[in-house]
Amino acid sequence: MPGEVRHIIFSKIEVLSALTEYRRRRKKLLPSSEDVEVTIRDKPKTVVTLAIVPEGKQMPLEFVFEGEELAAALIMYCIGRSIPLPATGVSKTIRLVGDNIVLQILKDVTREQTKALSDLF
Repeated sequence: MPGEVRHIIFSKIEVLSALTEYRRRRKKLLPSSEDVEVTIRDKPKTVVTLAIVPEGKQMPLEFVFEGEELAAALIMYCIGRSIPLPATGVSKTIRLVGDNIVLQILKDVTREQTKALSDLF
């Protein structure tokens, strides 16, 4: 059976939307503000930090997302927009490419094929 590799690319605005929706669904609302800074780092792992200055305040509050929580928010974002995702036999990885986050999904890909892919991306 052939393997499948999918890359879903999220802009900073889409990442912010995914995280906001994720927190709302978990009943952990982020502060309301028009002053939000999204920072994405990838060393040693992909981490998204939201610096939010709440209305009437001067100092930002920071919210950090990584690992399973970040993956869950991105996957929930895809599901909410009918972006198809394989349900079984998959490996998911999050990485930074430029200013975007990429959700890489591998299905039925061997270890050798995964190593060859890592050389490409």
